[in-house]
Amino acid sequence: MKRKPISLSYMPPTVLIIFSSVFLVIGVYIIGLSLKIFIVTEKVNAPREMILLVGLVFFFSGFAAFTKGVANWIKCKRREKLKQKYVETPWKWDYGWKRRGIKSRSKRSLFRHMIVVCITCCFLGITYWIGFIDKAQLKLPFFGVSFFSLFILLRFYKMISKRIKYGKAYLNFSKLPYFLGENLNIRFSHLPSNQEVKAIKVSIRFYEEVYIKDARNQTQISLNEKYIDIKKLGKNSISPRSELNVEFNLPTNIEFSTELSSIPAHFWEVEIECDIGGLDYREYFLLPIYNNSL
Repeated sequence: MKRKPISLSYMPPTVLIIFSSVFLVIGVYIIGLSLKIFIVTEKVNAPREMILLVGLVFFFSGFAAFTKGVANWIKCKRREKLKQKYVETPWKWDYGWKRRGIKSRSKRSLFRHMIVVCITCCFLGITYWIGFIDKAQLKLPFFGVSFFSLFILLRFYKMISKRIKYGKAYLNFSKLPYFLGENLNIRFSHLPSNQEVKAIKVSIRFYEEVYIKDARNQTQISLNEKYIDIKKLGKNSISPRSELNVEFNLPTNIEFSTELSSIPAHFWEVEIECDIGGLDYREYFLLPIYNNSL
């Protein structure tokens, strides 16, 4: 499965906050119109319910981007302070590492999934009105959004069923950080039971982001895989508590040091893949691997 760069959707926090604020203001205004909080003299043909759905689309989109922008702004300010204090220990400011471990980065949070589902349902209602109630009778947008909605809801269902059945996968660190040339000892938790799993594959990779300009002079970001190590394990490697311990020998190359806060980024990632009938079980986790010769 092709991995996504860390900086793929990066936007400076202040720009994201300003951009999202426009959507929030428009959304609040349109919702206000539908609720008759704001009065307009022009006649509006659309029913209040449709105006409300349009307002909700703008509001939910702006709210999701705004919260992300504020969170990123707080992280940037905190990272700047820590960087000045811990110049020679980048793992203390490069990323928000926690001594215990890290959550999977393969799936977005439940909150963001709910936002996407809400926006999709709003679009579905709007296009239904355009296609079957409004005089225009434009049905094509409704069928297009319906197909897209089915895809979104299917992914949401798969995420919820997986979360309910197994919980959210977690990677436990034996130390923080790990240094190049040392032994990487990690433990996965909240995995499927060894009764369900047929085989397990664990891979560690080091990526560097590469910026390439296309024919239209637009910058594209891709990942260049510089290192990989794979271990294949049997189902009995998973303990009765649904945990799995794995060890790797890390390379000594100093250019393989993690730099998550830089653009382009350089980072380590571990992937665990479990062969389960009818379910593609994959989880990805960032790894705090740094150069010890700083």
